[in-house]
Amino acid sequence: MTAIPSLPALKASDPRRHLLHIFLNGDYSLAELSKELDASIPTVTKFVGDLIEKGYVADLGKHDTSGGRRPSYFGLNPSAGYIAGVEVGRDCVNLIITDFKGRIADSREGIPFVLQSGEASFIQLTQVILEEIEKTGIPREEILTYGITLSGRVDARTGYCYTYFISEGEPVTTLLASRLGVPVFIENDSRAMTYGEYSGGVVNGEENVLFINASWGLGMGMVIDGRLSYGKSGFSGEIGHFPLLNNNQLCQCGKRECLE
Repeated sequence: MTAIPSLPALKASDPRRHLLHIFLNGDYSLAELSKELDASIPTVTKFVGDLIEKGYVADLGKHDTSGGRRPSYFGLNPSAGYIAGVEVGRDCVNLIITDFKGRIADSREGIPFVLQSGEASFIQLTQVILEEIEKTGIPREEILTYGITLSGRVDARTGYCYTYFISEGEPVTTLLASRLGVPVFIENDSRAMTYGEYSGGVVNGEENVLFINASWGLGMGMVIDGRLSYGKSGFSGEIGHFPLLNNNQLCQCGKRECLE
């Protein structure tokens, strides 16, 4: 099997990356893609050809139409690789693996683990993840990337987590990627839940959403104009760690008198 380059190898400004995001919504003809990208059909044909060559996209053959020539349709290639999602909870880890088209290949829930601050705990987390991956029978080298959710102050843009501190100079994602062998992305658990509910259609088409996560902590996520809101600091919506009380109690985030 030919090694497939990791998706993050495509720069954010690369039109081919935008094409992949379009394909997340379904399968398209070249004419439909040309309209979505506002680009000529020859340009789109070249981009799609590049993605087919890389293994990300597959030619799905011709579809029937109401009249005229039957167009060829293209979509994500499910065998391009796998994507792993890891939810780190209070005392356990949940793991889900999807193929490249987003279909669930395997899932594991309630894996015992308690995350603590420090490099050693994050190294242990990667060991737990890799052990569970091995149990699924899915080859580790076919997993293209990991998305990991953590509670507390998580900066998804820089890869730092300030609740579970490792070091000032190294983001959590760098350590995790070095152990897992592929790019890693982190997100605050409440924001991830917010986006899951939003993209799953639960909010009935609303473009402005507040999501409250009341579990062992208190978190919130916001969707504004159809996009997750991070605010200027990257921590927008962290109502649980808003200083509100007058009890001088130290919160697990390091601040005092938090609402949580």
